[in-house]
Amino acid sequence: SGSSDDTWRNPARGFYRVYTYDLTEIETEEDWVWSLQKEERLALVLLDIGKCANRPLSAAELAKAERIFSFFGEHHRQMIVRVVYDRMGQGMKREPQVIGQVCEHMRQLGPLLGRFSSEILTVQGLFIGSWGEMHDSRFLEREQLLLLYKTLREAAGDHVCISVRKPQYQRMLAKVDGTV
Repeated sequence: SGSSDDTWRNPARGFYRVYTYDLTEIETEEDWVWSLQKEERLALVLLDIGKCANRPLSAAELAKAERIFSFFGEHHRQMIVRVVYDRMGQGMKREPQVIGQVCEHMRQLGPLLGRFSSEILTVQGLFIGSWGEMHDSRFLEREQLLLLYKTLREAAGDHVCISVRKPQYQRMLAKVDGTV
């Protein structure tokens, strides 16, 4: 039904673009619209909270996250969401010093993730590590990962899919949900 040069386009599958937002920076939706590709239906939405590593998110930062999720929903894009402290490969330097701060950010953002769960295909990772990809982090021990997962699951709700970096993490966390 489409020509072969349409195969790179994204009718809810295949290639997608990364849309990066620093929640501490002031932006307007007009700054965002120009980058949307008309034929795409899937977007990796990367929320950088690195400047908030040692404090809770502000009301303005949470409002910006809500506007971002609304923006993609209004433009009929399914989202892969990744929340990160680091975009430079320096996860351990940029993430919070204590796991409780990561949990606090999860409790703050979780309700938004839950509210937009019909537009969110998956939340990638547990906020930690370089690029939010769950490596190069001080919080990779089993008990820490379980705490982070339980915190995000409780904050976001059961309708949010959470994907993790390694199959062993998936197996470990599936036991928490009772799916294994």
